[in-house]
Amino acid sequence: MKSLGADDNFLMLCASPHNPAVMPSSNRKIEQGDILLTELTPSYEGQFVQICRTVAIGPPRAELQQKYDLVLHAMWAGIEAVHGQARLGDIGAAIMAVAAREGCSVVRDYGGHGIGRSMHTEVVWA
Repeated sequence: MKSLGADDNFLMLCASPHNPAVMPSSNRKIEQGDILLTELTPSYEGQFVQICRTVAIGPPRAELQQKYDLVLHAMWAGIEAVHGQARLGDIGAAIMAVAAREGCSVVRDYGGHGIGRSMHTEVVWA
């Protein structure tokens, strides 16, 4: 990242058969059937971007493929909810509605990274 101009980069990698979240890297060897989670957060002139990727090591298990399809469907629902007057809460609600319709058992009242209940009200910028 630095060779491409980033001031700094925060990197996390972890792999296991079931990853609930990105955790600090360890000495565990990657195995067939693992899910590799990567989180790259380069900064440039004080601005940060978060790039997260999930990779199946070998063919993905049927459950993993189903979850991926759900996330992809939910992401597109969120993208389709974006327009000039959209509120972040409306976009988050579109995403979470897909998850709820698909029976996702981890549906909460927020979408993560700031898209949540507090965003369902109008924000007035000074």
